[in-house]
Amino acid sequence: MPGPPRRGSGTYGARRSLTEPIIELPALLLDEDRPRVGWTARLYRHRLLRRLLGSLLTLVGVSILVFIVLRVVPGNAINAQFGTETGVLNHAQKVALEHYYGIDQPLWRQYFSWIWSVLQGNLGISLSTGASVSSMTRSALPVTVELALLSTIFGSIAGVLLGTLAASRPNGIRDTTGQSIGLLGLSVPSFVLATAVVTIVATKFNYFPNGGDYRTPWDDPWTNFQQMIFPAAVLGFGLAAPVMRTTRSAVIEVSSRDFVRTARGKGLDPRRIAIRHVLHNALIPIVTIVGIQFGYLLGGAVIVEQIFALPGLGRQVLSAIGEREYAVVQSTVLVIAAAFVLVNFLTDLLYRRIDPRVREL
Repeated sequence: MPGPPRRGSGTYGARRSLTEPIIELPALLLDEDRPRVGWTARLYRHRLLRRLLGSLLTLVGVSILVFIVLRVVPGNAINAQFGTETGVLNHAQKVALEHYYGIDQPLWRQYFSWIWSVLQGNLGISLSTGASVSSMTRSALPVTVELALLSTIFGSIAGVLLGTLAASRPNGIRDTTGQSIGLLGLSVPSFVLATAVVTIVATKFNYFPNGGDYRTPWDDPWTNFQQMIFPAAVLGFGLAAPVMRTTRSAVIEVSSRDFVRTARGKGLDPRRIAIRHVLHNALIPIVTIVGIQFGYLLGGAVIVEQIFALPGLGRQVLSAIGEREYAVVQSTVLVIAAAFVLVNFLTDLLYRRIDPRVREL
């Protein structure tokens, strides 16, 4: 009489193969089988290092662009220095002047000579005044930074308040009023508003504090405040418009989320909900637009500085362009670009402080 089927054979083995899963142990990865990642790839995965590398590449691109643009524009330092008398110079004199100004060398040699001097801390010499660009920038940079800070403070406060009020009643009177003010701020150019302010204040009130010499905040704070209040208000009005629109959109988007509805359902104070829950979670786009606008003001207030007679970086670049001061324009624009890149980098660090989820990216 046949015995029971043995395990692993016959019908029992077939039934086992159909009902029981076959577990295969994974093969152990040896060190030589693991994919190796180079140190450059590991560094590039770090978010801050990527931003730092991108910032350096941006500065290199800006330096190349401003160097090429200045050489493409008609005229040179000789024409700016001698004007119409350039035509009476003979060939030997022109060659000597080209060698003196360093414009007889190939473009690539001029560029690398300038970059090497910048890396050593030498930004060049102004041919018209004889002063170093470093000293000129040290005196002009605090003026521009102060103007940008005051404008950013005015514009941010006004923009966030108007945006929050507009978002509290979408499509209502507050919303319509806020969007109308924002549209007006985007439509009116800053130089038009600055010219109007100067004209009205000077003709109607016989008051123009910028007519005299510039006073620093540590030498004469009150005079400095009077000289800065009008240009800061003009630039702040233009900055408040994009901040208001960004705040409105962010607040409306956050207000529709579940945790905000839950807070309202629990009966929390509306002010606490607006500040602690809504505005706090809407800070990322607001910080983004404020950081971008602040960086723009470091180099974009050229006309306003000229109208209000402020000796900032913008006015320094504008006067240097007219005199074909290659070293002044190149180095000042590079300083402005470095400041803009630094502001963006600090804004990125602020993201990580505001929203911990950004740290994991």
